[in-house]
Amino acid sequence: MVLRLFYVAAGADPDPTRIVPRVLAVAAGESPSVEVNGDGSAVRDFLHVDDAARAFVAALDAGPRVGAFRRYTIGSGVGTSVRDVVTAAQRVTGRSVPVLHRPPAVEPQALVCDPTRAAADLGWKPRRSDLDMIVGDAWAARTQSGRE
Repeated sequence: MVLRLFYVAAGADPDPTRIVPRVLAVAAGESPSVEVNGDGSAVRDFLHVDDAARAFVAALDAGPRVGAFRRYTIGSGVGTSVRDVVTAAQRVTGRSVPVLHRPPAVEPQALVCDPTRAAADLGWKPRRSDLDMIVGDAWAARTQSGRE
């Protein structure tokens, strides 16, 4: 069984290469602006780390099926733009997040998964992958760790 996770977000790890931690670093005043490729319209499927963990538990609980190989895409199934992430961070934190637009990158415009098979076979569905919850939990992890 293979689980293909989409953009896992939220948690205490402030990975500076990921959009949610970068946006929250700006909200926290650690950086003057967040750099965005193009106009911020690139769409990704954000998955809360708790939902990712629950997907692995569901896969383990399902156990191996003799002679069967299954692949599951694990994500929210909802497309969210980079602009949406910035807006959510401003809403959740109550702080401004200035954006510096860079030239567009050569990248897919939209990457969104279909988690239907995981729901049907594993009984798994995302519960915490709402964008405000993802950003809110990441913000809470920052503030509770003393980084804010």
